[in-house]
Amino acid sequence: MPADPGAAVAARRPRPHPLLLARGLLDLVTGHLGDRPVHLVGDAAYVGKPLQARPAHVTVTARLGCDAALDQPAPPPTGRPRRKGDRLPELVVLAAMTRYQWTPVRVRCYGKTLEREVLALGCRWYGALKGQPVQVVLSRPQGAPDGYELALVTTDLAATPAAVIERSANRWSAEQAFLDARHLVGVGQARTPTKRSVERLVPSAFAA
Repeated sequence: MPADPGAAVAARRPRPHPLLLARGLLDLVTGHLGDRPVHLVGDAAYVGKPLQARPAHVTVTARLGCDAALDQPAPPPTGRPRRKGDRLPELVVLAAMTRYQWTPVRVRCYGKTLEREVLALGCRWYGALKGQPVQVVLSRPQGAPDGYELALVTTDLAATPAAVIERSANRWSAEQAFLDARHLVGVGQARTPTKRSVERLVPSAFAA
């Protein structure tokens, strides 16, 4: 049988970047919720340019890669204003610097109460979120040697470090739900020929 030319064209068509799809979904959600606060949580791949101009009531919290280029806030203008301050050291160096104070906290994650030490820093992640202020939270078990176990970044400057850690941990229940939906229920595997059938199938499968 001759190859389907339409399928070949579809195969060559570039797929939208996942972050663009995430921004589209975010706009749909906020359109239904109005001005209610929305906390977007994801991994490091879901922080970037499409999330820079989001609504003011939407915060972003994500894992932070060890090679993230962080900057201090811009200093007061003394002539030509600077967009950002001096570059901060790498995370592993920040974790070992004695001028920063680690604080013991208790967090509830993955059904367990954990004793942790946290270090919170206000800075900028210009490569991902331009000049928007962010809070970086480093975490490690209490009594652990120098270094860190978890690094998070959030635009929610009002959240405590413990709340940021728990917020990040809470997303794993959604991750597990997506995994179970694909492998146990078969979401995404059914051959549904119409848009309406897709709109009905996926929510019904997740509900099941």
